[in-house]
Amino acid sequence: MLALLLLAAALAAPAASRPQTDIAAQLEAHWKNKNFYLRGFPASDHWQTDDRGLPIKPLAIESWTEAGIHVTNVHRKGSQLRVEGDRVFFVYDLDHKRWRARLVPDDERIEIDVSPIPTDLDALQSGLFLTGNSELYANVPDDWKPVLSGANHDAILAAFTAAAGVAPLDKVRIPPKQLYVPDPDFTPIARKIALQGSDLVAVVIGVDGTIKQQIITQPLGAGLDDAAVAAIRTWRFAPPLAKDGTPQPCAAEIQVSFKLLH
Repeated sequence: MLALLLLAAALAAPAASRPQTDIAAQLEAHWKNKNFYLRGFPASDHWQTDDRGLPIKPLAIESWTEAGIHVTNVHRKGSQLRVEGDRVFFVYDLDHKRWRARLVPDDERIEIDVSPIPTDLDALQSGLFLTGNSELYANVPDDWKPVLSGANHDAILAAFTAAAGVAPLDKVRIPPKQLYVPDPDFTPIARKIALQGSDLVAVVIGVDGTIKQQIITQPLGAGLDDAAVAAIRTWRFAPPLAKDGTPQPCAAEIQVSFKLLH
C-alpha cells in the first residue's frame, strides 16, 4: 500500500461552544505541514464548500496522482474559514516500491473557502480529504485498484488474465498487430519536472481489435498513468488469431513510454 503521511485521527467534539478563531487554530494545529489526498481529486486551485467540506459547485477532476495538498495555513477570512496550501503530486519510486509526494513547481497554491464556519470538524476533514489509504483505494478508478492493493506485479497480471477469461498473449497463434496507436499526452506537471519513464498497462484486446479492459500494472505518477490509459483506450489492432485462423480475444501487457524531446 502507499506510504504517505495522512491524518486519520479524530479532531474533537463539535465546536459550537468555542470561539471561531479557536476553530481555525485547532485545524491549523492538526493539518499544517501535512499532506492529504483531496477528496474528489479536484483540478481547481480555488473553490468553495459548505461547512462539511462538500463543494458548492461541481469541480473539474484530474488524476489522484495530481490531487494532493500540503496544508500551510488555516484562518478566518470574514465569515468564512480558509484552508490554504500547496498542490502536491505523487510519483512512484520503482526502486523502492513506494509513492513519494512532491510539491508542484512554481508554487501552485490551493485555496478552499468554507462557509459557514464549521462546527463538526471531523465532518469537515472527511469532506475535504481522503484521510487514509483505504479511503484512497475506495475512491480511485478501477484501473488503479490492483496496483494499489499491495499485490506484486506477476500476481496482478495473472489475476487480471484469469478474471478476463481469455488466453494470454503467448497462447495465441498470431499476436495482435498495431494499426492505430497514438502517443499519450504529457501532463503539465510531468513536463515541469521532466518526468520520463514507462507505464505498464495490462489490457484485453477483443476480436474487433479494440481494448475491452485495462488496468495499470506499473505506474509512474504525476498524471501520466491516466494519460496512458486514455490513449490506450483509443488504440486499434488487427485482432489476435487462434490456431484455426479465427479472431480470438487475448490479454497482453503494454509498455507506454514517456520521453521528452529536447
